[in-house]
Amino acid sequence: MTRKEYELFIYGGIILEMPDAKLKNENMNFEEYLEIINSEPSASMVCEHRNPNGDLEYRYIRKSVLQSELNRIYRGHVRWEMIRDTVASNGLYGTGKLEVKHPVSGDWIYFTGVASLPHERSMRLNYPKLEAHCMINACKKIGAWFGQRLNIDEDDEMEVVSDSINIADEKLEILIEEASTLEQLSQYKKNLPSHLKVKYMAKLKTFIEK
Repeated sequence: MTRKEYELFIYGGIILEMPDAKLKNENMNFEEYLEIINSEPSASMVCEHRNPNGDLEYRYIRKSVLQSELNRIYRGHVRWEMIRDTVASNGLYGTGKLEVKHPVSGDWIYFTGVASLPHERSMRLNYPKLEAHCMINACKKIGAWFGQRLNIDEDDEMEVVSDSINIADEKLEILIEEASTLEQLSQYKKNLPSHLKVKYMAKLKTFIEK
């Protein structure tokens, strides 16, 4: 992508360099779309988190900036919801679902985001932070423009607490719930954890009874 294809924008007091020339094209093709989401984010989009000693721990893009970029690239066709939050003995676990309408194919596609935070004095105050981390995690799965490669050499999770909850199982549960065909559901049967077999059979029954 050439320098001429970028323009400066001020959004919420933040100056962003964006591949806007292609976004203005209503007939964007797949190659142009991939070029946009695989571009590196501008330096003004990226924040740094440092420890008390001043050492860099990780880099990230704020939720407000991500929301702006989602609305711009997907032309407002964006949905976000927290679908699960769990209070564990030593922290909070959350799962969110981001849906966007592909600007070329017109299909709705989704990305799940997970995060965990240690307990603070007020769990109520921690929930907005948990939701923000879930959204950041989901957005990174879209491409480099949304921060996918910011912490490629470090631990990708910003704050992680350990517990007996298996995040992979949570993702699998979501996939079972959202399976739209019998063929899609069947691919999750292999190595299914025992605690998800009841949910799997219940979903299977809905297809059989159709």
